[in-house]
Amino acid sequence: MNNKRVFTAIFVTLITIIIISLLELLFLNKLTIIQIFYHGSIKEFTGLMIQLFFNSFTEEIIIKWFVLSQLLVKLKNRDQKWAIIITSLYFSFLHIPRFVDEGDTSYVLRGCIFTFLFSFITSFIYIKRRNFILIVVFHFLNNLPIEFDLEYHRFFQNTLLLFIFLYIFSWVDKIKLFDFYYSFKIKVNKKVSLIIGTLLLIIIYFLPNTNKDKYNFALGYYENDNNEKSLEYINQIIENDDTFSDAYVLKGRLQQDIYDFDSAIVNYDKAIELDTNNTEALYYRGIVHHNMKNYEAAIQDLKDPIERKYNTVTAYQARGESYFKLNEYQKAIYDFNEAAVLKKGNITAYRGLGKTYVKLEEFDKGIEYFEKALFYGDSSYLNLFYLLDAQMQKNDDVNVEKVFKMIKAREFSIDKYYFVRANMSLYYGDYQEAIGHLKESVKYGYPKGVTYYFISVTYQKLDDIENEKKYLLYSADEGYQEAERILKERFGIRIIE
Repeated sequence: MNNKRVFTAIFVTLITIIIISLLELLFLNKLTIIQIFYHGSIKEFTGLMIQLFFNSFTEEIIIKWFVLSQLLVKLKNRDQKWAIIITSLYFSFLHIPRFVDEGDTSYVLRGCIFTFLFSFITSFIYIKRRNFILIVVFHFLNNLPIEFDLEYHRFFQNTLLLFIFLYIFSWVDKIKLFDFYYSFKIKVNKKVSLIIGTLLLIIIYFLPNTNKDKYNFALGYYENDNNEKSLEYINQIIENDDTFSDAYVLKGRLQQDIYDFDSAIVNYDKAIELDTNNTEALYYRGIVHHNMKNYEAAIQDLKDPIERKYNTVTAYQARGESYFKLNEYQKAIYDFNEAAVLKKGNITAYRGLGKTYVKLEEFDKGIEYFEKALFYGDSSYLNLFYLLDAQMQKNDDVNVEKVFKMIKAREFSIDKYYFVRANMSLYYGDYQEAIGHLKESVKYGYPKGVTYYFISVTYQKLDDIENEKKYLLYSADEGYQEAERILKERFGIRIIE
């Protein structure tokens, strides 16, 4: 191993990473590599880096060692330019199926220009310096999802990165930057060469935006919380091509985020109508159905994403919650267990298992999972209340006292406990249970006005008009203004002080 080659590879790579990071900070105030790490686990981050590196390593072995080297042997090094051209055309040809799959003619053309240029320059450097490590690492850098600006073409950004790399390499390794022109017997000076490189960048940049480009822009803006700009591009795509199913999925996600579930469903339906195998659309429609309490529909939609391993953890959790609401507890346990296995320390899955076992009156198992959630950091009121409720139902006075102490340490009194429990019961549709908890909260000193109001709301859900009006009057007597307003609008009763 030539130490100088290794040093050159490492040094050029580090300088390139620093420059592209500065460009990202300048334009987007973020760093791609750090973002990739932040949004995933250490295992996922390491897996991605290894995958990208070995993809680069494999491609370069094929292109540089087998194709280019064999062509040089065949031509006996007499005509390097044809070896480089044939190798670059082959490299570009290998990528065409992927470009065709991802975009239209303009996208394919841009991709072919970039891959040819990338192979051309790296092949030239390889012939001059035989530094395989350097070429592999740079290929790896080009595979990273680098973004200088949300609306720059991916290929433009990578071409820019290629030129940055080339200039750094020429400075570090003292290679004559424009030797490849002379290899082709083209007599131009460096100024003309720089103009040619700049024009190439401009050509790649100004090739028309495809719908795929616009979708990538829309997705980028969505991920950077600029929903207005994202929607602008989505509408452009749909206007140009109303069969672009992924655009409807992204539009649905935008609407889902602002709780406009009905509109989201319409867009997910359209995406699935256009592409019945659109797993992403089925997944998000399943989540929306769950949020809208359409549990049977949620279960049906989430089947495909689970089978195709798309967002599997959250899909299992949502389906498990849906089974729980339908009282299909064994199926709920299966799904929560799968979610817990796929993600260690999954407090949502542990809490789901705890709730389900308590419903089955298997209190020890329920308590075990609530405590497991607590162990992994879920000291929220919600988890503590579930744990307390399970221990109270088990009549475990000693541990009930311990959990009460934990709640009190968080300055959460027993009256608040019952009020929050009532809200939980309301959420799950256990209305009689909710009324009981609300009455308990009043007994322990929770403000009567708001509590009586919630009791009236619960009776309304039970279609018990007499008790609804009765508790609205109680609430209004305590000076609760919302109760006064509803009495006036719903029953024509005006409270006079």
